[in-house]
Amino acid sequence: MLRFFIFIAIVFSFITAKSQCNDQLVRDASSKVGNFYYVKDFKIKFKKAKKNKVNKMLHSLILNRNTTYLFILGDAKEYDGRIMFEMFGEKGKLLSSYNPGADKYYEKLQFTCESTGMYQITLQFSEGQEGCGIMVYGSKPSYER
Repeated sequence: MLRFFIFIAIVFSFITAKSQCNDQLVRDASSKVGNFYYVKDFKIKFKKAKKNKVNKMLHSLILNRNTTYLFILGDAKEYDGRIMFEMFGEKGKLLSSYNPGADKYYEKLQFTCESTGMYQITLQFSEGQEGCGIMVYGSKPSYER
């Protein structure tokens, strides 16, 4: 009987750790917004992508001219995938959290918007791996700099 309870406790702790990766990530990323106004968060969780495929989440954001935005990324360390963020405007790619030349991932990105409009963001995990992550963003109008 004791073995049964130990087994249940182990299974429950594993399930809890995996299912709460979003909650802890939101708290961690939100605490890094600093003196920016918290705007929104996007949670992302994907299983490993099928061969030659990549799972992507696409969202549209309306950003305002003369406003600086701070994008904060976080991923759950118990998964292999590293979160990757890209932002596109009318002129193409404007931001990326991954620099392939240096093989470097960035946790924070800052962007000063020069033109009010619709921007597209994509979120995915490196190499289509399984992952759980968060992107939080905040804003600061130019008159508050």
